[in-house]
Amino acid sequence: MSPALSHAALWIGSALFFGSLSLVVGMNVTWDTRNYHFYNAYSLLHHRMGLDWAPAQLQNFLNPGLDVLPYWMMRHWPAPLTGFFLGAVQGLNFALITETGLSLWQRIWPESEVWKWWGLSLAGAAFGCYGPGFLVELGSLSQDNVISLFVLGALWLVILADDRQTTAGRLGSIALAGLLIGLGTGFKLTTALYAVALFFALPFRLGSGRARLPALALLTVFGSLGLAISGGWWMMLLQQKFGSPLFPYFNHIFQSEWVPPLDFRDPAWPPASFWQGVIFPWKMASLAATGCEQVYREGRYLLGIAALLGAMVFLPGGAGKAWAGGRPDLRAVLFLGVFSVVAWVTGITLYGYMRYMVPLELIVPLLVLVIAGIGGRAGGLVVGAIVLLGLNAVWLRPPAAERIAWQNRYFQVTPPQLSPDSLVVIMGGEPRAYVIPYFDPAIRFVRPEGSLMQKAGAPGQMETTILDIVRSHRGPVYVLMADHSAAGPSPFWDAVGRTPGEPALPVATNIETLKLIPLLPVR
Repeated sequence: MSPALSHAALWIGSALFFGSLSLVVGMNVTWDTRNYHFYNAYSLLHHRMGLDWAPAQLQNFLNPGLDVLPYWMMRHWPAPLTGFFLGAVQGLNFALITETGLSLWQRIWPESEVWKWWGLSLAGAAFGCYGPGFLVELGSLSQDNVISLFVLGALWLVILADDRQTTAGRLGSIALAGLLIGLGTGFKLTTALYAVALFFALPFRLGSGRARLPALALLTVFGSLGLAISGGWWMMLLQQKFGSPLFPYFNHIFQSEWVPPLDFRDPAWPPASFWQGVIFPWKMASLAATGCEQVYREGRYLLGIAALLGAMVFLPGGAGKAWAGGRPDLRAVLFLGVFSVVAWVTGITLYGYMRYMVPLELIVPLLVLVIAGIGGRAGGLVVGAIVLLGLNAVWLRPPAAERIAWQNRYFQVTPPQLSPDSLVVIMGGEPRAYVIPYFDPAIRFVRPEGSLMQKAGAPGQMETTILDIVRSHRGPVYVLMADHSAAGPSPFWDAVGRTPGEPALPVATNIETLKLIPLLPVR
């Protein structure tokens, strides 16, 4: 098979395999999908910001750009076709890791057979995609294994930018890498940790000091351009409506009056101390509750740390002896190693959350194999690395995915007939905003509780606005609850002068059974 056909088969095969795999594992109905991914796209397309108030809680104000196409497909396509498409797109990560591996192997084993490059690259991609974050999100609207395409694409472009290119070609690759990482950051702000890692790692990829400053400048300029394209419009909207481009996050800096001056980051996941950070990868590998709401087990980061430490200790003096033909080109591997270290430290310090580490999760196994390949051309270390990665694959235990059997439509919601001037109050913190697109678009939804309000402390203008809306509403008011829940006493009822009444109206969905309880004015 010609090289062009081999690469085409890689990309098409990756999409087909993972699209099919998403059908096998079932329909993914994650908490985030039900809470905000589905609703946020609906809100954007139907201009509901200012009509509804925080029905998707804190996440109501995240950029919905990547959710619009999946939302449209979920409303118009059969659910299996939507799942196949999502899985196929996410499966392109496999092809990107393989292409990155091929670029690395031809730099460290330039005289080796091509089939070895392909075999080791495919192995690195397979171990990478067999990871807890990637598996649990396969076929879902969760964006981490889509954002990873921007991150991995940027890494591949930087690795390709070497001395074999012309100066214009080299700088063009770096500019495009900056554009990709900027686009990813605009779509999802947590991608900024990979933008930081790319900035600090880039100088290690370049040969001369004089080339580094223009390259960093290009990376910054085109990264900013990408950020402006994918996220600038959303930041301008948030600034206009709420006085903060990152609303409600980092409000201790931006001081929007709509919420209290807090940063709104979840403090549950980052390590509490330096030593907790040191043992963080060990806890991930030992079923300890680290970086995720559910129990899981993952040892690839321990293997990555061991490989990097081994490279620091043994390679400076020993790599040359293993290479009769001279030392390999280590700059691409050094770049990837520095990127991984900076991304790991930044990621666990800021977030400590497993899903945000998916791009790193995908690339670490390949890094382990490549470091082993540098250590000995005979291949013994590579075989050992494959064995260890294989043992980790057996040891790995991903979190339980929220999946159900495939149905004709992704969400099937049958709401009761309500007056168009109705107001629905969503109580608690459960993900219920996915039902809103199925109601009459004239009906308003507000949520006075949930993650945004629970973290707020003293009320801001958001909370007082919701209270005023419910107090002053002239039409029917309902509270949306689980069918088995009772609308007991609540300070909110007293604050708005209403009390639960009868009869409860059923809201049937394919996920759960809900009900609407009338909220009647207190006489």
